[in-house]
Amino acid sequence: MSTVFVALLSRRFLGETLSLSASVALGLIVIGIIVASSSDVKFNWICCLAASISGLSVSLKVVLNKIALNRIECSKNEMYYNTMSIASLLVLPVCILMEKDAASHIQNSQDAAMSVLLSGSGLAWMEIGSYALIALVTPVTHAVCNGIRSLVVIVAGVIYFKTPMPPQKMLGVGIVLFGSLLYSISKAVLSKTKKKMK
Repeated sequence: MSTVFVALLSRRFLGETLSLSASVALGLIVIGIIVASSSDVKFNWICCLAASISGLSVSLKVVLNKIALNRIECSKNEMYYNTMSIASLLVLPVCILMEKDAASHIQNSQDAAMSVLLSGSGLAWMEIGSYALIALVTPVTHAVCNGIRSLVVIVAGVIYFKTPMPPQKMLGVGIVLFGSLLYSISKAVLSKTKKKMK
């Protein structure tokens, strides 16, 4: 859903429009992720609502980052540092409040500290990569890359945990790959058309 949210928010706040083929490609990517994921999940309205709010929040972050990169005059590194610092200061008290009971049950503080450090490092590098990508591409292309990342996570999970991949999941993966290919082709054609017009 975040791909759809990004497309709608980009149109509203950045004035970006999509060609028909790019819109169809985005639809295929969303359908493919739903098909691949739905073989594992039991539907729950509360979880659906939470996932939709999360997707909308991430989409809004991506579009706002692109707006800030286009309008605020400072280096990308400064902007990334400032936004991550503010986000950390806002989230840290919430984390401490929410996790204080769980922290009291930790037996081995070194293992816990290492887990937190590795998890935080992984998330920080993911955000750095995301921020670097949004500086180079449109928010919708960024969302397509996130869709492909979801696909990679699904396939890596199947390989690592040696779980069988049901036909429904294979179909979803195929649809995402086809949608991503179609989106790339439509962006390449649009880019060539714009160059010819100049």
